[in-house]
Amino acid sequence: MIKNNGNSKQAVICASVWLFNPLSVTVSTRGNAESLMAVLVLSTLFLIACSNRTGILLSAVTYGLSVHMKIYPVTYALALYLHINECHITKRSDANENSGSFWYRHMKCIWPTSASVVFAMVSVSSFLFATIVSYSW
Repeated sequence: MIKNNGNSKQAVICASVWLFNPLSVTVSTRGNAESLMAVLVLSTLFLIACSNRTGILLSAVTYGLSVHMKIYPVTYALALYLHINECHITKRSDANENSGSFWYRHMKCIWPTSASVVFAMVSVSSFLFATIVSYSW
């Protein structure tokens, strides 16, 4: 779970200001799905942070749905791909300085892993399924 390190009263005030913001309420009631987009993108990030097989699959489904709703989440694809491939030096098993050149260590994360291929296939499949269902009506 998420640990609460801050002031809970301040958190409630900040959440209320965001929730009852007249601009976001007006935009959301006029047919724009920005609040739904925020939920889908944030749930993708939350599920991908779980770092298990189920989290990767569910995050791929939510990412595919978010790209189906609007196209701009496609800009997050490279960051998600690199995160899934664990490009962070602290997470890599060969993080010490003597395990090859700097470029070799960083270029290894570009090659697809099984998790990134599964994420890509599931997200494309959920995108196509949502699109086919939407346009078949």
